[in-house]
Amino acid sequence: MKPSTHNNQKIQELFDLRGRVAAVVGGAGYLSQKLAGALAEAGAQVAVLDLDQKKAQETAAALESKTQSRCMGAAVDVTSASSVEKALAEVLNRFGQVDILVTAVYGKSPNFYAPFEQFPLAEWEQILRVNLTGAFLCCQIFGKQMVRQGKGSIIQIGSVYGVVPPDHRIYENSNLAEVYVGEKSPFTRIASPAAYSVCKAGGVMLTRYLAVYWADKGVRVNSVSPGGVFHPSENEEFLRRYNEHVPMGRKAWLHEINGAVVYLASDASSYVTGHNLVVDGGWTTW
Repeated sequence: MKPSTHNNQKIQELFDLRGRVAAVVGGAGYLSQKLAGALAEAGAQVAVLDLDQKKAQETAAALESKTQSRCMGAAVDVTSASSVEKALAEVLNRFGQVDILVTAVYGKSPNFYAPFEQFPLAEWEQILRVNLTGAFLCCQIFGKQMVRQGKGSIIQIGSVYGVVPPDHRIYENSNLAEVYVGEKSPFTRIASPAAYSVCKAGGVMLTRYLAVYWADKGVRVNSVSPGGVFHPSENEEFLRRYNEHVPMGRKAWLHEINGAVVYLASDASSYVTGHNLVVDGGWTTW
């Protein structure tokens, strides 16, 4: 067995992403904008891919102005194989390669917080199609390119709700439907949907499957499962109930997920594949 080429690298060099290209799918989102920014700050050239092309381009332009990295924004519909293929072609046309893929798609539906007994079948299928089938298509299409290159790192953004089920008690008197869907819930109680948990758990298993499948191709596949991330519009009642469930007593700040993603994208994690890195303040330890 040949010795690792990273044997003599200093620790700072292991986290250096200069010379690499990262594609962040769903990159114009609340959390994923920060993830794209962290990759750019670490030196990667970044493609921000999102259903909202204008927002993707605006996010990329803002990143480029703040960092020394070249960035681009482009549209992608993760439910369409041809759209994902077109997005990959645009990334390759601009940068010539793709070394890192972050899948951070987070689709919701009008009745996202409906109780299980009242959850519409059409919305269940829509959420699975965006969140789970979308991840499958992105991994399949971008992963094939990485196999051709002989290297790559895929990072799927999951959730603690793909590891453990939600504690539905924390949703009592919350305003999440108004914050994240844009309208007051018509239901007397709201719940985190089963479809979301199923998608995130499925994403972790897809990670493990692909980690084994591509282990001999130079392509590593891992997941990051954050706990709740602080949003200034969430009401005090929800925050109080949520924080009581966390050993550290609070939600994550946006930047606290960045390090996990940069680590898994870099040579610092060169012997890590098939792992689900949970960043939750201890939520899943109870």
